[in-house]
Amino acid sequence: TKTFVIQGKALSADMIGAIDDCTYTGKQIAPAASVKDGDLLLESDYTVSYGENRHAGEAQVIITATESGNYAGSATKTFTIHQKNLTDGMFTVTGTYTYNGGQIQPTYTAEDLGKEDAASGVQGNSETTPDSLLKASDFDVSYGDNLNAGEGSVTFTATATGNYTGKIEKRFTIEQKDVTVKPMDASMRAAAKFPQFTLEYIGLVEGDTLTVNGTPTFAVQKKDGTLVTEGTTPGTYSIEWNNVDKVVFTNDNYRISTQPNAVLTIDAAPADGSGSTGDGGTSGGSSGSGGSSGSSGSSGSSNTVPTGDQRNPLFWLFLLVSAGGALCGVIWKKNRFTSAK
Repeated sequence: TKTFVIQGKALSADMIGAIDDCTYTGKQIAPAASVKDGDLLLESDYTVSYGENRHAGEAQVIITATESGNYAGSATKTFTIHQKNLTDGMFTVTGTYTYNGGQIQPTYTAEDLGKEDAASGVQGNSETTPDSLLKASDFDVSYGDNLNAGEGSVTFTATATGNYTGKIEKRFTIEQKDVTVKPMDASMRAAAKFPQFTLEYIGLVEGDTLTVNGTPTFAVQKKDGTLVTEGTTPGTYSIEWNNVDKVVFTNDNYRISTQPNAVLTIDAAPADGSGSTGDGGTSGGSSGSGGSSGSSGSSGSSNTVPTGDQRNPLFWLFLLVSAGGALCGVIWKKNRFTSAK
């Protein structure tokens, strides 16, 4: 009797039936495998295993011969896991936004649980929670100009190497910024002439301007509403913007309101008359950084004429010197006249 060994038949990939491509789910994809070699191959001849099969790209089904079967070796069949389409519902712009003069980059959440439920995923560019399939590495973020009040945009674009494909644009609202236009508070020393009054723009972004249609006019009033035409009496007065309803300000990035009055403080002039007739208004807002400065009052002396003992002692010294000089002149002339004789 002569014995010999019957070797197990080598398994090959063509024994594994075609496997349909799949779409990324975030979980391991393990499709059923149909394994045939005519009528010879039995289920007891092999086992089935899978590659990681969790990410978009090439995936594997592997058959391996059992030790007690009639086959040997292993064979691998590949199939494709396709990237999943990004959808609008995966992204949400959060927060509220107001014009600030610069590009606005809103915060957002990005999530995909593989179902309709919502849960925290990517927030801004932070890490995602384990429940979300969508990771920060799956997409890039870009922003529109987002410089002016109105509608802004943010775009999410799938990365080439991630598990998603496509692009989603989300829009959000940029609100107008509030700005208040009002007369500037001012102060001065008691004098006949008021300082030049001007407006300030509270809330205006540095470098911005408002388009103005009309020229503002102002008046000064006492607390009881009586008009004041000169600033000679110390006290606190109201600066009234007379034509506030007729001066129109526009800028599409702002929600503009007006305030018609301010405070004028008049301080007493110094007793020695060294004060100026009108100190300028306080610095205020120009259309970009807060207003032109109030004009300075013209320099002036006291309106009180000094009399009697109020005269400066130098005045009396001047008179004494003058009188002495005149007396010396008379004596000199007299001596000269006598010598001539």
